[in-house]
Amino acid sequence: MTDPINSQYDSHPLQPPPDDDSKNSDEQAEANPDKGKDFSGEIPALDTAWDKLPSFNDKPPLEEQSGGGGEKPTFSPDTNFTFKAGEVREAEQSMLNSTRTAVDGYEELRTKFLAEKDHVFGQGLRHIYDTGGPGASGIGLNASGDTTQHHDEPADFNGDEFGATMVPMMEKALAQVGSVLAATGEYIAMINIAGQMYSQADRDSRFPPPPGG
Repeated sequence: MTDPINSQYDSHPLQPPPDDDSKNSDEQAEANPDKGKDFSGEIPALDTAWDKLPSFNDKPPLEEQSGGGGEKPTFSPDTNFTFKAGEVREAEQSMLNSTRTAVDGYEELRTKFLAEKDHVFGQGLRHIYDTGGPGASGIGLNASGDTTQHHDEPADFNGDEFGATMVPMMEKALAQVGSVLAATGEYIAMINIAGQMYSQADRDSRFPPPPGG
């Protein structure tokens, strides 16, 4: 196994819920420190940078960076290897097409989620019911003889509670999906640079001079 990628979007990674369901509410609150927090700023907006893959005949970007000077390192001869540029390009194009489809789906989900996250679970929804009424017997009569009292429906507050727990988890999950797609784009770019470097090496290859001059 390789080490996980440290993504810029995973500053607050999603943690699995505790397995013990017997904990009281205070312990559960401590186990969920993200309740009510807003992580929407960590959800990246993504786009596919390339409509067409850069050619392997282009100079690799690393070659354009300024170096520290000095002599270039020498390498001893190694065994032969084959770089099949056509097969690499075909795989790279397939990855780009699949990633573009995934990014489009992600952006559709991200836009919908951000537009509805504050009310999708019924947050803020209130129903009021009345008790008593004009002429009802009992205490608490007002000047007009009306005993009507307005009450909030207790079940309405369940949406607030559930949303405060679920929305941060959903924001983190969506941020992690965006992180994976961003890392995939970086990987495709690395494949492209590798192809350009192999092509550059091929163009710069020279046969050694014949023995004896």
